Amino acid sequence: MVLAMMSILTAVALMLWSSTNLSVMIAGNQRRHTQANILADSGIQHFRSLNLSSREITRMAGDGEFVMILDQNLGDGRYYVFARPLDNDRFEVVSTGEKAGAVSTKTATFETIYEE
Repeated sequence: MVLAMMSILTAVALMLWSSTNLSVMIAGNQRRHTQANILADSGIQHFRSLNLSSREITRMAGDGEFVMILDQNLGDGRYYVFARPLDNDRFEVVSTGEKAGAVSTKTATFETIYEE
C-alpha cells in the first residue's frame, strides 16, 4: 500500500515538473519572438529617421535590386534593413529582427513626394 502511494506521488510530481518545464520553454520562445518583432520594428523606425528619398534608394540600389541600409546590433539581438526602389517614387523596405534564434520580418512601402 505504501509503495503504491509513493509511486502515485512520484508520478504526479513528475507530471507537474514536466508541465511546468514545458510552460517555461513556451514562455521563453514567446519572449524571444516578441523581442525579434520589436527589433524588426526598430529597424523600420531607424530607417524612417534617415529620411532617405526614393531617388537616394534608386541611386544606391540600382534597378529594382535590394540594398542593405542598416545592420545594427542591440544587446544580444540584431536587426538589418534592406530597401529597393519601386515605380512612381515609391520604395519597399524590409526589416528583419533576430533574437536568440527567433526571427521576425516587417515590410513597409514608402513614397517620396517631390514638390517642384
